[in-house]
Amino acid sequence: MASRGNKPDVAQSVVTTWLDAMDTDSVIYVNFGSLARKVPKYLFEVGHGLEDSGKPFIWVVKESEVATPEVQEWLSALETRTAGRGLVVRGWAPQLAILPLRTAVPVVTWPHFSDQFLNERLAVHVLGVTMPVLVFGDEAMAVSRGDVARAVSKLMDGGEEAGERRRKAKEYGEKARRAMEKGGSSYESLTKLIHCFTLLGEGGKNALEQWSFWLPHAPLVPTMAPTAESVSATSPPPPPPPPHFVIVPLPAQGHTIPMVDLARLLAERGARASLVVTPLNAARLRGVADLAAGAKLPFEIVEVPFPPAADTGLPPGVENIDQITDYGHFFPFFNALPELAAPLEAYLRALPARPSCIISDWSNSWTAGVASRVGVPRLFFHGPSCFYSLCDLNAAAHGLQQQGDNDRYVVPGMPVRVEVTKDTQPGFLNSPGWEENRDAAMEAMRTADGAVVNTFLDLEDEFIACYEAALGKPVWTLGPFCLYNRDADAMASRGNKPDVAQSVVTTWLDAMDTDSVIYVNFGSLARKVPKYLFEVGHGLEDSGKPFIWVVKESEVATPEVQEWLSALETRTAGRGLVVRGWAPQLAILSHRAVGGFVTHCGWNSMLESIAHGVPVVTWPHFSDQFLNERLAVDVLGVGVPVGVTTPVLVFGDEAMAVSRGDVARAVSKLMDGGEEAGERRRKAKEYGEKARRAMEKGGSSYESLTQLIHSFTLQGGKKL
Repeated sequence: MASRGNKPDVAQSVVTTWLDAMDTDSVIYVNFGSLARKVPKYLFEVGHGLEDSGKPFIWVVKESEVATPEVQEWLSALETRTAGRGLVVRGWAPQLAILPLRTAVPVVTWPHFSDQFLNERLAVHVLGVTMPVLVFGDEAMAVSRGDVARAVSKLMDGGEEAGERRRKAKEYGEKARRAMEKGGSSYESLTKLIHCFTLLGEGGKNALEQWSFWLPHAPLVPTMAPTAESVSATSPPPPPPPPHFVIVPLPAQGHTIPMVDLARLLAERGARASLVVTPLNAARLRGVADLAAGAKLPFEIVEVPFPPAADTGLPPGVENIDQITDYGHFFPFFNALPELAAPLEAYLRALPARPSCIISDWSNSWTAGVASRVGVPRLFFHGPSCFYSLCDLNAAAHGLQQQGDNDRYVVPGMPVRVEVTKDTQPGFLNSPGWEENRDAAMEAMRTADGAVVNTFLDLEDEFIACYEAALGKPVWTLGPFCLYNRDADAMASRGNKPDVAQSVVTTWLDAMDTDSVIYVNFGSLARKVPKYLFEVGHGLEDSGKPFIWVVKESEVATPEVQEWLSALETRTAGRGLVVRGWAPQLAILSHRAVGGFVTHCGWNSMLESIAHGVPVVTWPHFSDQFLNERLAVDVLGVGVPVGVTTPVLVFGDEAMAVSRGDVARAVSKLMDGGEEAGERRRKAKEYGEKARRAMEKGGSSYESLTQLIHSFTLQGGKKL
C-alpha cells in the first residue's frame, strides 16, 4: 500500500497508530489529489472548516501549498488547537493504508476540473460547486469554512440519511471486494483478457475471433472491409470443436463417484467427457451412462482391462478397493494399477484427434507418463478438502511427516493454527513400504499442469488461495459436484446400485418432522467389528432420536449380529430405519427431515452434508478424515466430535475407544435445541445456500468450470 505512487512523506506506522486510537467510522480524511492546489485563502477555509466541524480528521496538504512562512505559522497553530483529533500530513500520504482501516467510506465531493464534476454527480452532489477552477489556483472558488463544516457534519453525523449513505457505501465496498476475488467479475474479466491474448500467440487473429463472444463491443484485431473477391478468403473459420477431457479415476468408490460427477458436469456444459474404468466399475456405472445417453450428453465410458488375478496376487474379480477384504491386498492392488497405462495409451492413440486434457486421480501417478508420451496436458484431481491438501503439502515441504511416533507439531503456512500428532497428521501413502508410491504421486503432482478440487470458494477461500500458491499451479474449484445430481434418478445412480428402493427411504422420511432425523453412514471402506457395531446401535437407541443407519453386508454377516440387529429394529420400530448395503445418500441428505449426519469424515460425505445444509457428528477413522473433522468442527463450526483421537485399520476398529454413551451424547448435542446447536445448524444451512449459489450460473464454481473448458477449447484436435 505504501509503495504506490510517491514515497510517503510520513511513516505509515505513524498514521495507522494515530488511527488505531480513534473510534470506528469517526475520522474524516481530506485529500485533493496530486494536481489541485489550494491558495492560502482557501487553504485557511478548509482548515477552519475541519476545526469547526468538531470531527477527528487527517488532512493531506502539498509542500507547495505550505511553502510560505505565513501558511506554515497558521498550520502549526491549527495543529496545536486540534491536537488529539487532527493529523496534518505535509506531502504524500499512504492513502490506501488510511482508507482500508475503515472500509467502504462515503465521500464529501469537492470537484475542481475535468471529469470530476460528473464523478461528483455519480457519487452524489453535496457541496454545490458550480464552476471549474484552474489546476494551479482556485481564487474563483466560492467555498467557505461554513460549507466545509456543514458538509463534513452532514456526512459524519448520525441520522437516517447519513446512515443510509454509509450503508450504501459499505454495500458497494463489499461488492468491490467480491469483484476482485477469484470467481468475482473483475477477477474473471482479467482471466478472460489474459486468455484472449494468450491465443494471439497460438492461433493469431482466427483464434481470437473464435473467442469473440468474450468481446461483445469491438474486435481487438483490426480488419479491412471485404471486397467481393476476398469474401471467401476472409470468412470466419468454423468454431473449434468442444474440448475432449479424458477422466481417469482411482478404482475406489470415494474417488470414482466425484469424478463421475465431474465428467457429467463437463458433458452438460458441452465438453466431451470420456471416463476410463475397468469392466466391473463400468458395470456399476451403467445407470450413469444410461442417464447421460438419454439426455444426449457427450459422455462415454471407456473400458480398459484390469490385469489378470494371476499377475497381481489379488483374488479373482477384484477391481475396486471396496472389494478388498484383507489388508495385505492393498499394496498389490495399487501396484497393479500401472498396468492400465498400456490400454489407456492405446485408446488415446486410436482416437482420430488428440484429446484436450487428461484429468486423473492424484493416486494414479502412472498417467503422467501416458500424458507425456501422447503429448496431452494433464490435471490431477485431489479428492480431499483444500484444507487437508494444504496441510499435506506444507508438512511434506518441511519434512515434518518423518518425525518420531509421538511427536506433535503445528503445520506451517496455514491461515489458522493446525496442530497434529503422528497419528492424525496429513499424508497419503505414508505407511512404511509405500514410499515409492508416495514419491511417484508427488512427482506426478509436480509435473501436472494444474489441479481440480471438489470444493467451493465460500467454503475454503483462504485455504484454496494458499494451496494454489504453495502448489504453484492453477487450481480449479468446481464443487460441490454432488449438486449436479438434481433428480431422483441421478441421485440413485451414483456409485453402487442402492440395496433399498429410494422410494422406501423417502416415504419413511416423509413421515418425520423437519430436521428431526439423524443419518449414520461410515462410507465405503470403514468396517465396524461387532463390538462397535453394537455400541453405535445402542447409542442411537439411547439418543431417542429418529435415525437412518446404513450398515455393510459384511458387517452383519454373522448370525449373532443379524439377530441383534433385528432386535434393535423391533425396539426402535417407527423411529429407526436400518439399511443393509448401499444407500441413496444424496436422496437422504437432501430430504427436509434429515437434521444431522454421523459421518466418517470422508470428504465426499462431508461436502455432501454441507452442500445440503446438514450439520455433522464427526467420527474419523483414517487418512484425511481427522483433518476434515478439524475443518468441520474448528473452522466451519458445523460439527460435533464423537471423541476419536486415534486412527484405526480399514478392517477393524478394535482399538477405537467409543462407547454408546459417546454416540448418544454427540447425537443429542447435535440434534437437541439450544443456542449452540442452533448456531451450528444456522451455519450449516448458510454454507448449503452458498454451495447452491456456487454451482449456479455466475457462481464461483460455475465460472471456474467455464474457465477450465475455455482453457482447453483450443487444445487437442490434432492427429496423433
